[in-house]
Amino acid sequence: MRNVPCAMQKIRDLCSSLYLDENNVLAKTELFIKAYPEIVWANNHDKKGQIAKPQKICEKKSETAMRYIADFEPAEGKTQFLKKMIMLFDIKWLTELISSAMKHIEDFPDYGTVYIKILTNLFSDDHRPDQLCQKDVRLEKTAFYNRKKEAIFLFGVELWGIVIPKYLDLYGESI
Repeated sequence: MRNVPCAMQKIRDLCSSLYLDENNVLAKTELFIKAYPEIVWANNHDKKGQIAKPQKICEKKSETAMRYIADFEPAEGKTQFLKKMIMLFDIKWLTELISSAMKHIEDFPDYGTVYIKILTNLFSDDHRPDQLCQKDVRLEKTAFYNRKKEAIFLFGVELWGIVIPKYLDLYGESI
C-alpha cells in the first residue's frame, strides 16, 4: 500500500464524510479550473454594451446555474461545459463561489496558506507558470506538485461538498 501524505488523507476523509466521489470531484475541479479563464473572457466580452437584467430573471438564472454546476458530469467535456457555464454564469457568481470555497481552505490545518497561494495563481488574471509559483511557496518540485494536487482536490471538496449545497439550500428555501 502506498504511503498517503497526512494532508491528502485528511482531504480524502473530508471528501468521504461529505459522500462525494473522489474521482468525480477531481475531474470536475480540473475541468472547472481549465475552463475558468475562457468563461471569464467570454463573459467580459459578452457583457460589453449589455443592458441590466431584471432581478427576478437573475435570481432564477442563478438557481439554474447552481443546479447545473452541482450536477454536471465531467464526461460531457470541456466544450459542452464551457458553453453551459458561459450561458448560465455571471462572473460575479463564479467569483463568489470561488471566494466562498477558498475562505475555508486558508484555515486548513496542513498547508492552508500554501494551498491558497497555489489556487490564487490558478484563478488569477495574471496566471504565472508553475515554476514561478513553486518559488513563491518555497517548495521543491515534487512537494509543490503534491501540494498543488491537494489544493485542487480540497478546493473541489469545499466547492461541491460545502459551498454549492449551501447555495442550493438557500434556493430551496426561497422557492
